[in-house]
Amino acid sequence: IAEELRNTYHPLFEKYNVDLVISSHNQYYERTYPLIYNSESDEDPIITSHNSESNFYNIDGIIFLTVGTGGDELKDIVDKEDYYVIQNDEEYGFLNLKLENNGKTIIGKFHSNEGNVIDNFELIKA
Repeated sequence: IAEELRNTYHPLFEKYNVDLVISSHNQYYERTYPLIYNSESDEDPIITSHNSESNFYNIDGIIFLTVGTGGDELKDIVDKEDYYVIQNDEEYGFLNLKLENNGKTIIGKFHSNEGNVIDNFELIKA
């Protein structure tokens, strides 16, 4: 079913210029590099930028976040692909998003319940 969802929604996200997709359900935290759907091989998305792991300016592609660390038992991450910037299945926590620059900048920070910043990123649209 995951493949069906990816094959259905990723092209729609691209069509409507979506930059960031936030989901949960899976009990862990992960964030991808900017990705473009690869119609040649739907199992291997195209990474559009390895230039930075946290600062993205006018990106091509979509960053996907999984934030499922709110309380249920954490699950082990099975798939460890090279298009993930970070994958964390060891800490409960929450994602804080801050909008700046009239909504053209998103600053994201994933905090553990202990207060440590586990991940941070900035997405800027000019």
